[in-house]
Amino acid sequence: MAGRAQAKKPNGSKSVKAKTGSKTPGSNAGTKKPAAGKARSVKKASANARKTSRARRRSSKAQVEPTARVSKDSTSQAEAQAEMQKTPDLAKLRAFQKAQKKSKELADKTRKSGVKGKKFLAKTPRKGKTYTIDLRVHTPGTIGYFSTGGIDTGEALVRLAGVKKLDLIAITDYYNADYVDVVAKCAQKTKLTVVPGIDLCCQIGACREVYVTALFPETYTSEKLSVVLEELDVPEAARGREDYTMP
Repeated sequence: MAGRAQAKKPNGSKSVKAKTGSKTPGSNAGTKKPAAGKARSVKKASANARKTSRARRRSSKAQVEPTARVSKDSTSQAEAQAEMQKTPDLAKLRAFQKAQKKSKELADKTRKSGVKGKKFLAKTPRKGKTYTIDLRVHTPGTIGYFSTGGIDTGEALVRLAGVKKLDLIAITDYYNADYVDVVAKCAQKTKLTVVPGIDLCCQIGACREVYVTALFPETYTSEKLSVVLEELDVPEAARGREDYTMP
């Protein structure tokens, strides 16, 4: 064939083909290496473009998120203001007022009962019945008190207690109980309660005048109170005397 030469070697060696001829312009020989380099550059440029696109998307997303949050907060504030400006629901308002009233009643009840922690303070009821009393009523049994001038002492004291609207009186003469039975007998036909008693003056330590009002049950008579005075060693000369001090 033209352009090729074959040469035979001795000793049965294989023939070697030698390619001859010049490269013609426009042929495909020698163009593979530049094409591969161009493909790599195109691929690299495409990868760079994708990275740039991702970076742009991330940047735009980061810029949009704060704006979205701000708009969301503004929307929630606007909704809250609109909710406050709405006309309140009457049903809900009544329920709230009822609960508030119940809570106040419970607080008042707790305060009135006097219960606070472990402490207890009893208070008198406002609607309870009241009584007017006088626990120091003196008769002519005490020297210098109540000169009736011929009027019955028991009736005069009971009448005076009725005028003053007293419910209870205590007959407490100084070291004397002679008029206890007289007044109690006159008060039997009335609603007046008569409590027997005596007034005493004693000395305690450096104090020479300590006054004591001793009250006894309603069943005590003048005789029983006289026994008490005897047991206290009160002399007969001291009966009715306010200036006497027991030793």
